[in-house]
Amino acid sequence: MEDATTLRVAKIRTFNRFYTNIIGLVNQTILESPYSLAEARILAEIDKATTCTASDLTEILQIDPGYLSRILRRFKKEALIKTSKSLTDGRSQILVITEKGRETYNRLSEASSAQLIQLLKQLPSGA
Repeated sequence: MEDATTLRVAKIRTFNRFYTNIIGLVNQTILESPYSLAEARILAEIDKATTCTASDLTEILQIDPGYLSRILRRFKKEALIKTSKSLTDGRSQILVITEKGRETYNRLSEASSAQLIQLLKQLPSGA
């Protein structure tokens, strides 16, 4: 049993190394954009949430609160998100993606899909 688990772990780690090279995660940014994978994920989570706070993102993404705070500050400066005071908790800010933020996220999402399509085209059918 231990050998089977060890083998599975090795296969997953090999795949992770392969895939992160393919999609460019070794680099600081993704998809020829100025954004990191973490930043793209943050935009995605804000976009899909009905209501979203920094605490929500910290929990969902398991991200360092200080790092998240710096990203959110940048997003606000770039007008990708806006904030408003929570009606239920005055200490919290509700994060809302702006139209510019949604366009940015949609471009990243489309680029990601296009990248995967190109990768899949290189594989034999049925693989």
